[in-house]
Amino acid sequence: RGFVHVFETATRQEVKSALVTHGQAIKQMQLSRDGRHLLVNCSDRIIRFVNPDTLTVQREFQDCVNRSQWKKCGFSRDGEFVIGGSAQKAEHNVFIWNRETGALAKILEGPKEGIVDLAWHPIRPIIVSCSTTGSIYIWAKNYTENWSAFAPDFKELEENEEYVEREDEFDIQPSEEKAKKQERQEEEEVDIETVTRRGYWSSDSESDLFYLPVVPERDMPPQADQSDDRSSPTGLSDRGEEPRKGRKVKQQRI
Repeated sequence: RGFVHVFETATRQEVKSALVTHGQAIKQMQLSRDGRHLLVNCSDRIIRFVNPDTLTVQREFQDCVNRSQWKKCGFSRDGEFVIGGSAQKAEHNVFIWNRETGALAKILEGPKEGIVDLAWHPIRPIIVSCSTTGSIYIWAKNYTENWSAFAPDFKELEENEEYVEREDEFDIQPSEEKAKKQERQEEEEVDIETVTRRGYWSSDSESDLFYLPVVPERDMPPQADQSDDRSSPTGLSDRGEEPRKGRKVKQQRI
């Protein structure tokens, strides 16, 4: 007892064999969907994760608290998790372990009914278990409905509120009036060719231009001006310019 034998289907010849338990009986074996992983459910209350190629035990899963027997075991849809159904008659517990680390991820506690069989959905994250009373339980994630994702104008209310309707909100309108209103809306033409020019963005008109002063030049000291006036009988400076009487500002047109 405790041996796993591998046979070739074409010739029905034994290919390899290995002992995976210490003389304990094997109650169930389960392959993953891709055929790369194998679970062996033994009578010593341990579910063993075995490599099908080498038939070596890589990891063990068990209930360390209650030391429960296992009725069924299996893989998740992608093989990343291992599930096991407790064999207790008054318990409906489903254990979920991480295949890589061996850590217990979740315990699903159901009614006080034994488990007959369980399976993981091949595509979705859903587990189905069958009890001894014939009831089938579906374990799935509880998703919160978000109606605003379908209708942007939809407003969710925390509690009931009194709605005040408009005066003509639910009035029955004759079909003729609806048709005329729709025709008027369809007859309205939309001009998409005419371009309206904005005056404050246009540079065609020069009447709105402004004149900005430049940096003023520095005047000569009064003594220098007087000396220049005395030295020149014509009243011009040595450079041939008129004497500066005050601060002047040049303006430039832009």
